[in-house]
Amino acid sequence: MPSLALTASATPRAAPPGRILAVLALGASVLAYVFFNQGIEQIGASRASSFINLVPVITAGLAFALLGERPDFSQLLGSAVILLGVSLSQYGWPKWLTTRVTSPVS
Repeated sequence: MPSLALTASATPRAAPPGRILAVLALGASVLAYVFFNQGIEQIGASRASSFINLVPVITAGLAFALLGERPDFSQLLGSAVILLGVSLSQYGWPKWLTTRVTSPVS
């Protein structure tokens, strides 16, 4: 008799939409600033500021993972450009791109 286990008192009540929206908005906003400020304390403002550019990449990745959306070419290209820009700002140009090739003088 599994149907007896699902009575009206056993079903979960949904929270009001306003409360859900408030928790999501405040939680995301507050936590984002808390984590960003911790990052500023650990690595400094100049290095931490470039990571704010990762927000669209993370958003697209979460949309893919959680919502099942398929990224199109422009999103993939934009994400690649953002990742390249952040990595160049953090680590600089690779050595093999900055060394000059000199020909032997005869």
